[in-house]
Amino acid sequence: MNGCHPRIIYVILKMLYYYIFEVNILKKILFIILISLFSTVVQAGSDVVVTIKPIYALVLQLMAGEDSKPSLLLQGGESPHTYMLKPSQVSELHQAKLIIWVSPVVESFLVKPLSTIENVTILQLSDVPELTLLPIRSGGIWEKHVHHAEETHDEHEEHDAHEGHETHEHAEHDEVQTDGHLWLDPQNAIVMVKAIAHALSQLNPAQTALYQANAERLIQQLTALDERLKTQLTSIKTTPYIVFHDAYQYFERRYQLNGVGSITLSPENPPSAKRLHELRTRLQTGQVRCVFSEPQFEPKLVNTLIKGTNVKQGVLDPEGASLAANENLYFVLLENLANTLQQCLLSQ
Repeated sequence: MNGCHPRIIYVILKMLYYYIFEVNILKKILFIILISLFSTVVQAGSDVVVTIKPIYALVLQLMAGEDSKPSLLLQGGESPHTYMLKPSQVSELHQAKLIIWVSPVVESFLVKPLSTIENVTILQLSDVPELTLLPIRSGGIWEKHVHHAEETHDEHEEHDAHEGHETHEHAEHDEVQTDGHLWLDPQNAIVMVKAIAHALSQLNPAQTALYQANAERLIQQLTALDERLKTQLTSIKTTPYIVFHDAYQYFERRYQLNGVGSITLSPENPPSAKRLHELRTRLQTGQVRCVFSEPQFEPKLVNTLIKGTNVKQGVLDPEGASLAANENLYFVLLENLANTLQQCLLSQ
């Protein structure tokens, strides 16, 4: 550097000093600020964690008007029956203040993680009093009573009692034996909305009036939905069909539909050869109009079962796997079930 002008050397050294020390310090400060802001946003959004889309949609409506929103664990088309938590989701559960799930039957992947969480309110919806709870059915073909329109309410309740129908008012239930798809009955949704609104009020008492107003509005909408579905599904009450897995019992019981069997009781357990033979034999009698698959699972079994028969095929989605996770999902979910059933069962 003997030929360099001292002034040039001075400028170069000053630039190096500025870059090495002052710029790096500014970068570090900026990085710390950004991390702090990001952490604040993440923490604010994870106070309430919900497991599946149908319940998430109800919680979204109850929290409408708040700055924060609930967090959803199963955001895509995953099935809760076969889901595995990501490490980031385990951390999210530990940071939450309220976790809302259905039951160990539905979200079995949560049983162990929830047992390790402390100082977090956990609302298990299947434990909410006044819910209508139904026992898990067994066998490929179900022997069931179809409620007729001329039955009185008292007769309907009497049949339900004899068939193993349970409510928290008059029977204890074994969690393992209870069908967990309880959100598919809008009357159950109304009960859950009240319980969730109460839990949110306990978490944030300052917003109690907001939750109560949102709950009242949502209950009115659910009541109207229930009435619409009753009217819509009247024409297909007696038409027999088979589903991929036994997820629709609450919907069937509420609207007196004639689901006669399922390919599998639970998606994680493939059907036995005996079960498939029993179903195939039933289909060959020509007494079943439709067999329904689900979007989360390959329809190969359904295709095999109906091959060579006149049975129609449709797709039912009990959890909203193919739907956008927004405040309207619950209503779209049940309307889609009704529309798909009606379209297939009325087809010639």
